[in-house]
Amino acid sequence: MKILKLFSILFLSLALSAFAQQSPTQSPPSVPPQYISVKKLHADIAEGRHYLIFDVRSAYAYQMEHIKGAQSLPIQEISYASVLTSLPKNTTIVTYCSCPHHLAEMAYQVLKQRGFTSVWVLDEGIPGWKKEKYPLEGTIANKPFTVYWVIGYVYGPNHVAKSGVEVRAYQEKTQQLEIDKTDAHGFYAMQLRFYGLEPGNQLQGVFGGDTVFFTVGPKTDPWGTRIDDDNAQVMVKQEEFLKTYKSKKLHL
Repeated sequence: MKILKLFSILFLSLALSAFAQQSPTQSPPSVPPQYISVKKLHADIAEGRHYLIFDVRSAYAYQMEHIKGAQSLPIQEISYASVLTSLPKNTTIVTYCSCPHHLAEMAYQVLKQRGFTSVWVLDEGIPGWKKEKYPLEGTIANKPFTVYWVIGYVYGPNHVAKSGVEVRAYQEKTQQLEIDKTDAHGFYAMQLRFYGLEPGNQLQGVFGGDTVFFTVGPKTDPWGTRIDDDNAQVMVKQEEFLKTYKSKKLHL
């Protein structure tokens, strides 16, 4: 398995450009996100309150399915998107994704840095909206999600668990992206709701600065793989996926 460093992966570095507007020497402090539930958002819209809703997933995911009335604003483009330049800074904005809100939180930070004062993150993301059977649009709108799990551990020297490490799964063809962070035990669990994902497709996993390309295996129930990063050695442990899934009591 060929291991590459993150700086050599240009297409994933685009996502990091979402943090443009930062000082070259010091990043501005993060602002704790404000969350809005799918039920609250739906009720407010029904009552006539106006929200500008941004889908920050890939353009491909937006085309497949999105919240009715939402606009596509991929996280890779948000730092330089022209649509934002003419918006009043007091525009009420909601960002959403599907992980359920990691990408939306990234977008929230960029929007706040750009001076927008009324920004919200959709707490349950599009999965929650879909679960409530609220209006959706797109090529395959309202069809059931297929979920692919990527789980595992990230360790540092001497097999010490690393918490707070950002983990990414990415499909280059469709630019679909999911993000998670490791917990106090170095464990992470991502639910990939990648449209059109099939056995044999290639995905990319990034663990801090370590990268691995891996192939999606045959569909199982649950469907997924385990990938560990032990001191920069990234290992795909497909045979340990189901055992780990059950031991962690994971479920949809």
